[in-house]
Amino acid sequence: MKKLSTKALVQVALLIALTIIFNNVLAIPAPIVRTLNLSFLPIAIIAMLYGPLYAGVAAAVADVLGFYIFPAGPWPFFPGFTLSMFVTGVLFGVFLYNGRSLLRIVLAVVSVTVVVRMGLNILWLSMMWGDAFLVLFPPRVAGALLMVPIQVGLIRLVASQRFYAIFGQKATAS
Repeated sequence: MKKLSTKALVQVALLIALTIIFNNVLAIPAPIVRTLNLSFLPIAIIAMLYGPLYAGVAAAVADVLGFYIFPAGPWPFFPGFTLSMFVTGVLFGVFLYNGRSLLRIVLAVVSVTVVVRMGLNILWLSMMWGDAFLVLFPPRVAGALLMVPIQVGLIRLVASQRFYAIFGQKATAS
């Protein structure tokens, strides 16, 4: 693991702040998908710039800070969702760090959707609420599948050459 420069640390911190804002302030309640938010984008950007480990840690930090800055009602902190965020960052990093082709973006989004959103997150909800996994699964599948093309399109847009000029990094999108 390489050491981050001051500039890189500031970029990661700003992207963590954006994740918190997208997830807690700018989230829009919506039917089927439950909430529309762009919190996946800053994590994908960290993954593209700095790799799986930094993206995973940044996602976990964003989850913990977001919970304590914007408590979610009467529910206590549940570390399973932090693990889900860490896995999300790692999966994005595995697929997006060394290449940003459309295929890699699709694989990243689909893997996060299947493993985290339709797997781990439903497992955590089942554990918290005592509902059967199969009861929670069907309503969440439709929302997760609707978000896949939206996430792929937005990550593809972010992976463009022009975007990387902002961060001062050389883009390797194909």
